[in-house]
Amino acid sequence: MEVSLASTVLPIFAVIVLGYGAVRGGFFPREAIPHMGRFVVSYCLPALIFSTVASSPIGEVLNPHYVTVYALGSLLGFWLVYGLFRAVSGAQPLAATGSGMGVSVSNSAFVGAPVLIAVYGSLPANAFTMNLLVENVLILPMVLILFEFARSRNQGWAGLAAVSGVGRNLLRNPMLLALVVGLVCNLLGARLAEPVERSIGFLVSAATGVALFVIGGSLVGTRWGGRLGTILGVMAGKLLLHPLLVAGLVWLAPPFDPELQRIVILSAAMPMLSIYPVLAGRYHADSAYAAILLVTTLMSMLSLSVWLLVLY
Repeated sequence: MEVSLASTVLPIFAVIVLGYGAVRGGFFPREAIPHMGRFVVSYCLPALIFSTVASSPIGEVLNPHYVTVYALGSLLGFWLVYGLFRAVSGAQPLAATGSGMGVSVSNSAFVGAPVLIAVYGSLPANAFTMNLLVENVLILPMVLILFEFARSRNQGWAGLAAVSGVGRNLLRNPMLLALVVGLVCNLLGARLAEPVERSIGFLVSAATGVALFVIGGSLVGTRWGGRLGTILGVMAGKLLLHPLLVAGLVWLAPPFDPELQRIVILSAAMPMLSIYPVLAGRYHADSAYAAILLVTTLMSMLSLSVWLLVLY
């Protein structure tokens, strides 16, 4: 299992190092990194959300206990960390939202899936689909809405002006639009023409590689010392708090499939999604996000080994 974890995580670091070396060595302009990040957030991630939601057989795979446990555990993780950073460190709403996002959204697609395949021999499609639905239909939209409201406060909007401004921004947000269109297509049973599906597939396949390259480039010039508390706090929240909350909810929930109980805890123990620094950085320019992802993903090789020993 250690070899499987290494083969899952090391390619992530390889692309991050490539991006760092390209920018650090002057082979790639640092000024282009934000534009690449916008490409991921505006095109690649919406394509991933749409394809996931539109093609998931929602009615066939949903286990209400699993969905409830994973959703509540993720929500509790977000709000506990949000409140902690606001109360203890005096973080502003934008920064606290970014920290909460890092704790509550797992990298189910690019770390979770390979780990589950290593454990079970094939991907447990029902659990994997429920993870993506909770993350893309509940947690990410909530985070985006909170980011928009926090940004409106920074811009001095108040009352109805803030609500209308947030509403306009959300209606223009490509990720939420992709979610809505994906849900409509799913409910209507609509299927896209093959050329359109392949075009979307190209964008989906580009998401992780470009995002990781951007993360590496963003690390150039990052000062780690002053942000060590934030980095370690979010890392501990993701790798320890999130799975412990889910485990507690599994214990409190009515009995359901023991295999799904183990999977939902293991899913919460994954590091945060690879595009975390790109997505959070769209609203709050903070170089710590890239460092948080780097440290958390590295430490997940150790923490996941422990969780696997405990659960299996």
